Amino acid sequence: MEESSSSTPSSDDGEYTLLIELVHRHVGFHDAELASVWRMHGIQDFTFQELPMDTRHHSSCSTGNNIRPFRIVTFPWTAIETDYSVEDNEISDKDKGKTNLITALSRCTLIRSVIELWGCGPVLKDCVESVRASVSPHRHRRGCHLGAKAKPYSERSWKITIHTLGSTYNREEQGDMRSQFSFLDFPGPVQMKCPDDEFLFIREVELDSNGGAVYPRHSETKCIIPENDARP
Repeated sequence: MEESSSSTPSSDDGEYTLLIELVHRHVGFHDAELASVWRMHGIQDFTFQELPMDTRHHSSCSTGNNIRPFRIVTFPWTAIETDYSVEDNEISDKDKGKTNLITALSRCTLIRSVIELWGCGPVLKDCVESVRASVSPHRHRRGCHLGAKAKPYSERSWKITIHTLGSTYNREEQGDMRSQFSFLDFPGPVQMKCPDDEFLFIREVELDSNGGAVYPRHSETKCIIPENDARP
């Protein structure tokens, strides 16, 4: 999961970015399966990007991005306008000749979810600023890539979900995380069940090769470990 400024690019420029979450226990196979699905659907103009990492706190006992169950995939925005569709409902007439990226990715058995990525960073502050500088919210307001049958922006219901990996946070802490993105100021109604738009804030901690936290936030007695909690 931003606000315009004089340096914000036009919504018709730049890239379209997806965050793909994969089944953690099969991380070593995801690149081969993704490449196979892309080839099957004739998808070529994409690039992989590494997830951000705070190397100051990264442990030498884990293997970094190699064990993180995510892949960032980018496409030229012009390709989304001309070659690909990202509609997740009934395809509109104008997009029927395009390759639907959502349909293609649904064929990957190792994929858990696919998310339109608005921003990211090694720490919360950086993530917030990345979203604030992103062109994605402006595109979302226009809604051209959502399909002709999508509701107008002002009428779209929404919610923000906190998705954590390797740690847990109580309701108040999750509310504090949500509040960091209040500048998005969505005009539609909040709807907790089946909203038109669900926005995810994903918070990771460093994981070991088995998918467990290297530095657990809580002790065995459920108490917060301050030095571990302070890590990004």
